[in-house]
Amino acid sequence: MTVLVSYATTGGSTAEIAEWIAEELRVAGLAVAVRPAAEVDDLAGYDAVVLNFRNPDPVRAWARGVAADISDPA
Repeated sequence: MTVLVSYATTGGSTAEIAEWIAEELRVAGLAVAVRPAAEVDDLAGYDAVVLNFRNPDPVRAWARGVAADISDPA
């Protein structure tokens, strides 16, 4: 199973937490990629996604963008 841990951060703390989450998942035997949400434009290849954001607004915007891409794959 491959898991994407995606995050948005301004000061770096949320990125550190994302790395900690990823390490715990790796210890559990999972393959993990850690990427800033702004760099994620395709979820192909991931079996699960963990979102790590301080503020819910980036999560909403990211999810809307992903949903739009899924709805209109052209």
